[in-house]
Amino acid sequence: MITKNANIIPITFVAGSGGRFISYLINSAKAVNPKKIEFSKYGNAHAIWDLNIELVSTPFNNFVPAGEHAKIFFKAYANVRQIHKYKLNNPLPYYGSCHADDIDGLLMYFNKLINITYEDEDIHNIALVFVGKSLVDDAKINDENNLKQLYFDNITRLTNTIRKQNLKPEV
Repeated sequence: MITKNANIIPITFVAGSGGRFISYLINSAKAVNPKKIEFSKYGNAHAIWDLNIELVSTPFNNFVPAGEHAKIFFKAYANVRQIHKYKLNNPLPYYGSCHADDIDGLLMYFNKLINITYEDEDIHNIALVFVGKSLVDDAKINDENNLKQLYFDNITRLTNTIRKQNLKPEV
């Protein structure tokens, strides 16, 4: 039997929907980190990550099995629990960003999680944000035809993902 972890809360998301940002924001607020968040032209805040705040971000692949994501979180948790300054500045629970679609699988390992979902009408904006942040800002891709193709690839990915389901919050 698997013992569920109550000290880590994964934030599940697809690229471009803000999972790493939310993870960092929650952990920074809990740690009372005064570091100003600066955004790039396309909304990229990836330059702010402070590994003394963020627990971990699991692989950029929504098809990695839930157990593999859990192993990454558990290993990171074990490492940071050894660092006095981290424990002092980051009260439990720790929030970590997680590219995973298998919500039921993750809930086998964690008591709870935050799942970022979206509606069909959000897909265009999320795809644009991903292309701007990850491909223009980070990868420095400037070829318009290539960017258009990557945008349409992202539209397809977002359209086919589980995240657009209408999940109802617990009351």
